[in-house]
Amino acid sequence: RLQAGPCAFFPNFYLADIYPGGFNQRFFGKLIDHSINLGIKSEENENLSWDISASNGFSAIEYSIKNTINPSMGPLSPTDFEPGNLIQEEQQLNVDLVYLWKIPTLSEPLNFAFGSEYRKETYKIEVGDEASWKIGELFDLPVGSNGFQGYSPSQVGENNRSNIAFYFDLEAELNSQLMLGFATRYEDFTDFSDTLDGKISVGYHPIDVISFRAAYSSGFAAPTVGQSHMISTN
Repeated sequence: RLQAGPCAFFPNFYLADIYPGGFNQRFFGKLIDHSINLGIKSEENENLSWDISASNGFSAIEYSIKNTINPSMGPLSPTDFEPGNLIQEEQQLNVDLVYLWKIPTLSEPLNFAFGSEYRKETYKIEVGDEASWKIGELFDLPVGSNGFQGYSPSQVGENNRSNIAFYFDLEAELNSQLMLGFATRYEDFTDFSDTLDGKISVGYHPIDVISFRAAYSSGFAAPTVGQSHMISTN
């Protein structure tokens, strides 16, 4: 079942019959985004303020590609394809508190912030139409919609991750010129590990028009669920 030779399946098939002057694929993506955020906060207490919030987000892209062909399907191939969709969903809950701790030896109250965050992420790959990934009769020719091969059943799926984090932050003005700060954050992910990071900072303000600031910190950026589970087949 080759395109040429004694076993040819479509012996009279020539791409030029469909696109006499060649072709340039036209790639499209329909974006769908929505989110909702709700929260409540209080600053009634002179020394304590708090903020509680929740959010939900949804983002999707629906792909389409036109003016192309799945060469392996020969003359049976369509020229427009729906190669699949990518979807990201997130839910998040935050609790944040700030306490101003008055210490007689300090010129300003010690700023003590602490809180927690819970987040859940879901990443989906949805299958493209069959012609966008199908291995046609002419399997010696390129497979799938030319320019962007569709997501096949072996690539699609849904993956989830949730994580919880706790943090606290201290900042103190030792006098009118010197400020010190310390912060740390612990985060635990369901799909790989946990991490503990910190930051130390110092600010020096000798005169009104000059200020110096320095910081040392460790950092960690978790890959997104999409980065962890994206599959590409060629």
